[in-house]
This record gives sequence, structure tokens and C-alpha cells, in this order.
Amino acid sequence: MMRRPLCAASLVCIALIFWWLCIKDPPEADISAWTDRDLLISGTVNGKEIKGETQVVYLSNIAFCDMESLFGEDSFQSINDTIDTYGLICYMQQEAPPMGATILLMGKMTAYSAATNPGEFDQKSYYLLQGYCGKVSVTEIVSVSEEYDAFREGLYRFRCYLSSVLDAALDERDASVMRAMLLGEKLQMDRDIKKLYQTNGIAHILAISGLHISMIGIALYQLLKRLSVPLYVSGGLAMTVMIAYAVMTGASASTVRAVVMFGLMVTAACVRRSYDLPTALSLAALCTTITEPYMLYQTGFWLSYMAVFGVAILYPALMDGIEIKNKRLRTLCNAAIGGLCVNLATLPVLLLSYYEYPVYSIFLNLLVIPLMSLLLPAGIFTVLAGCIFLPLGKAVGMIVHVILRVYEWLCSAAMNLPGRSWIAGAPGALKIIMFYGVLILVALSGKKVGRKRLPRMKAYVRFLLIAVAILMMGLRAEDGLCITLLDVGQGDGICIRAEGIVCMIDGGSSSKSHLAEYQLMPFLKHEGISEIDYWLITHPDVDHCSGYQEMMEMGKENAIIVHTLVLPDAYGIRESCAELISLAEKNGVQVLLLSSGEFIQAGELKLTVLHPKEGYRTEDVNESSLVVSVEYEDFCGVFTGDATTEGEREVIRYWEEYGCRQVQLLKVGHHGSSTSTSEAFLESCSPLAAVISCGRNNRYGHPHEEVMEGLERYGCMIYRTDECGAVSVYVRDGKMWIEEYLTFHAFSSE
Repeated sequence: MMRRPLCAASLVCIALIFWWLCIKDPPEADISAWTDRDLLISGTVNGKEIKGETQVVYLSNIAFCDMESLFGEDSFQSINDTIDTYGLICYMQQEAPPMGATILLMGKMTAYSAATNPGEFDQKSYYLLQGYCGKVSVTEIVSVSEEYDAFREGLYRFRCYLSSVLDAALDERDASVMRAMLLGEKLQMDRDIKKLYQTNGIAHILAISGLHISMIGIALYQLLKRLSVPLYVSGGLAMTVMIAYAVMTGASASTVRAVVMFGLMVTAACVRRSYDLPTALSLAALCTTITEPYMLYQTGFWLSYMAVFGVAILYPALMDGIEIKNKRLRTLCNAAIGGLCVNLATLPVLLLSYYEYPVYSIFLNLLVIPLMSLLLPAGIFTVLAGCIFLPLGKAVGMIVHVILRVYEWLCSAAMNLPGRSWIAGAPGALKIIMFYGVLILVALSGKKVGRKRLPRMKAYVRFLLIAVAILMMGLRAEDGLCITLLDVGQGDGICIRAEGIVCMIDGGSSSKSHLAEYQLMPFLKHEGISEIDYWLITHPDVDHCSGYQEMMEMGKENAIIVHTLVLPDAYGIRESCAELISLAEKNGVQVLLLSSGEFIQAGELKLTVLHPKEGYRTEDVNESSLVVSVEYEDFCGVFTGDATTEGEREVIRYWEEYGCRQVQLLKVGHHGSSTSTSEAFLESCSPLAAVISCGRNNRYGHPHEEVMEGLERYGCMIYRTDECGAVSVYVRDGKMWIEEYLTFHAFSSE
């Protein structure tokens, strides 16, 4: 490293910036007082995109006022109420104003939602890190300034023109992919194709990166040199074009990195100095973090830089000592190890962001990446030819079509293979440090560090160390009992883990759509859960089973295996749960009907059904709701679904006959409705803590006041998912403690 002082200095500066970000307060902008109100908003157009029929406009330098106070005594004075340094993202049906223009518009502002469950995508943090605190539904554009940024507006219109050429030359699906790949337009990309690429680990081909810049920039640079244009002029022109291209396509982290590294390469050639890849990489990272420090918190930044780290630093180390005489076999080996290095370098970032790794992606990329060297030129020539003579553009576009169909076929084939996804969960900081420590140790093998040369590892030792590091990333210590009551809005979703067994109780919501995709599956993957042994559905209401149903309907897209579906053995259950049972059988899930007294046990974990009795008859589906006790060591928790007071009386009779343990945790019935949690039931179980799962500002008024008063009379610690997000209960060595996801308030008891 001392042979690269500029590289070392850049890395030190980046580390200091990251340390500064860690100790300072995270970005925050509270706009809750202004949401869902008619506002007059002014701002500067900082960017714009098209999403279907909607124009998406990014505003900076925001100021606003409430329309109701507009003609009051203060008049326009309240327009000076600014939102710190954050901007807004506006959605409008009107034609978007030009770039750099100052506009005045009317609309309603909405805050982005924060994550309330582990693993859930945090919209609020994501957009705040990009400088935007909310979104606006625009009703009217009042005024637009005459002054605007002609350069950026020209680039935007040029991008729109190129986009229209792609639309005309290619079919809709192909055009959406090539717009993302060449022009950075991802909002209009076909959702199914995007998801297919992401699931199979080839979504990186959609990012404008080094391959684009090197193909376009170096080709232009070499062309100008061949035309005898002076070196400095060739380099300057090529760099200017690349900067304009970066601005036109949105200047993502990977694009900025590639442009800076291209500029350093051209500069090195102009001043007759050697180009050093690690130094260029570190300088590009420093330039990015100085101008936008919060890039260090973004996945795209780390994926881009760690991929190049894998090629620049790790690849030479792994290839050291591998000698293959056969030319074709050597080429294949080089490609395979190159892909392995990129995957290794980005593995912790992927697991930290997505919690899973597509196992076959390394093999897919052996075919996908070489084809990119043909796909990109074909896409570029399709645009150029289409600008001159559209039929010629359509003819060249056939090459694009064939390659993209090959990509889809490869991804679809991989989806049908067993074990396609390794769900390792989110790794902790120590795991990440140890993993990269192993990679750095391998990279430094045989290298001189200071005055000493490190021992040179044999090839098999290097690969063995890496294999151990990968396995370490997937190890998860399981000790004790963990119960997580998720915030699913108006519904229930509970995960129970102990003794190597994973059980779900319910998983549905009447207030959140796509519950499995956005809440349940991200949580399970975050926790490293790839298999659910028992999924108990208390009763077939949508707010208790919609998430389970959604997961079953995903089919091959669902990487999480469910082994057994458990339903209450009440009268008519097969008819009322016919759709759930049909989906279970279609996915190879065993169906089990349980009644009071029956149980599931693994080691010290025991789930006992307290209600209903076998063949229990009722007109109200809530009355036959499954009530389950969870016992582990000295802990006992009771989960009541939507059981009514009648169901609770049945539970009390069961306890009178078979005995009742001290209940530490009660999942309050029916989301806190007054139809449940009777005085007699509370007196029977006397819970230490109670959790209410209900939606924020729900239309039912849950939890009801009388229920809250009853719980308080019995001295319960009360937790509400609508206020504190997911609630996690831990039991270990005779101790119980409870953590709230949003407030991080912890309650413990022995």
C-alpha cells in the first residue's frame, strides 16, 4: 500500500468521512404536520423522468405554505417555511417544466413511510439519503420561470428522443430493458423482467457502468486519435462527452465511478504516466463521497466499487499459481475466476441489502456478461441506425431481441433448479469485517507489506479460506426462544423460533396489499429463515391469511419453503378454507387439522391448541379461531387470533380441566376489539405483558378503550404494533425481555 500513497490517503479520507457520518445524527425531516393538506409549493426542477403517463419531477430549494392561510394576514410570508435542505418528488399529469426552472405549484404532500419491521424496505431513509423528504401529488402548476438550465434541458430532450427511437425500433419489453441499460430510465422498465433479473442475480447489467463508459468513451477517444486530433484535445472531448452522458443518464454511483476512472485513465495517458487501477478506484470513491457523503449508505455505491475491487485486487491473487496450457480452457477459467471474484467482493453487500444470494448467478453471468459485449454495441447501433433510417434500426434490433430472449430463457431455467437461492440473512458487522479480512489476507498473499513479505499461500489454501469465510456468513447462532409479532397493519403475523423449529401464526392484513412481498418475506429472509415448519392459520379471514395465500400463489418465485399448514379442526373448516388447502396441496404443503389438547413439540418448545374442540360448531368464524399456547422453559405465551369471549370461555374451561401456567405474554384477541379479552379471561391468565396487533388509525377504532383499561387494571405492559412497530419477545435462561422495533425500548423480566 505504501507504493500507492495516493490510494492510501484516499482510503483514509473515506474512512474519516464514514466515521463522521456514524457519529452525527442521521438525516431527518419531519413533514407530518404538512401532509395531506392543500399546499402551495415552490422549488427548482433538479431532475425529471417519465413513468407511464405520469411525469416525475425532482424539486430542490423547497418552500411552501398552506393554501388555507394563503389569503390571511401573513399572506405569502409563510412561503419561507422551508424543509431544511431536502427536496420533494412531484408526480404530475401535466408536461414537466424545464430543468433548472423555478416553479410554483399546488398539491398535497405525503411523507415516505419508515420501516416498521426487520428487513422491511425503509422508504423514508432511502429517499432522505438521496435528499428527498416526501412526495407531492400535483393538482396544478401555477407558474414557471423563464430562466432554466438549457444544457441539462437539452440533454433531457435528447434522452427522450433516443428513448422514442428505441420504442419504435424494439418491442415494448425489449425497449424497456434497453432504455434502462443505455439511458438509465428504470421507472418504465417491465416489472416482471426486472424482478426476473433481480431474482437470478443479473440485474447489474441494467446499471450504466464501466462497460458502457469504456465502450463509448474509449471508442471515441481512439477514433479521435486515429483522426490525428491532438492527445489533449482527444482526451478532453471524450471526457466532455462522457460527463454529458453521465448527466443525461442520471449520474448513478456506478456511472460516476466509471466516468472518474475513465478521466483518470485519459489524464494519465496525456501526461505520460502509468494508470493504476486501485489508485483510480480509490480516487473515484473519494470524489463521490466528498460531494455526496451519504452515498456511503447506499447499496449501489458499494456494489459498484466492490465489484471493481474484486477484479482489481482479488482476481490477480486467486489466479496466482494457476497455470493452464489449453487456451480455451484457460479463457474459461479466467472468466470463471473473474466472476467468482466479483461475486465474493459483493457478497456481504448483497446479503446486507437483500438477505439472500442467487446460487446460480455465477454460472449465469459466465454466459450473460460475454453476451453484453455484443448486446451493448447492438443496442447502440440500434439507436444510431434508428435515428438515420428506422427500418435499419429495427433490423439491428433483432440482435437485441434474440440476446434478451436468451437472458430470459436462462433466468427461467435457473428458477426451476433446486436450491436456487441461499437465504443467509443480514450479516452482522463482525461477520462482514471478518469476511473482508479473509479476502484482504488472500489478496496480500506473497505481497510485500512494509519491509516484510507475507508468506505465499498455495492455491488450494486460498480457496479453502474463502470457502470457510462464505460458510461463516451463513452461520446463525440460535439460542432460546424468539417470538416476533410483526406490524402488518390491520391483521396478525407472528413468527416463533426455537429448537431449530420455525412456526408462523397467521400472516394477513386488510390494510396492506402485497403483504408477503413487502413485509413477511423480507422479515423471514432478514432472519435467515428459508423454511417454515408449521404455519398456523387461526381462521380464514383475509386479515389473517392474505400473506400466506400470496406466498403460495408466487409458486417458483417464492424461495421460502412451507412444510405444514395447520388449521383449526372445527366444523366446516375444509369448506371455509378450501382455497388455502388447495394452494397448500398445489405447493406440496401438508395440511394438518388440530383441536384442543393436541400439540406440536420440539425439545423444550411446545405449542398446544387450547381451542376449538374437534368439530366445534359456530355461526361466527371468529368464535372458532385457533387459540394456541407457546411454552418454553418457564415461559408461557397465549395467542388468541380473533377469538371472541365465547372462545375465551372455552379456553378457561380447558385450563380448569388441565391446569393453567402463569402467562407471561398475551397476544390480545381480535386486534383489541371489545368482543375479546374479557375480564374473566384476564383474571384466568393474568398476563405480564400484552401485545395488540392493529393498523395505524384503523377504521374500527382498535384497540377499544375498555380493553386498554382492563389490561391496565391487571398491570400488563402493553405493546401496540401500530405505535412501536414489530415487537420481539426473547426468552433465554429463565429471562424474558421485549424489544420494540421503532422505539428500541426494552422491557426485561426474570
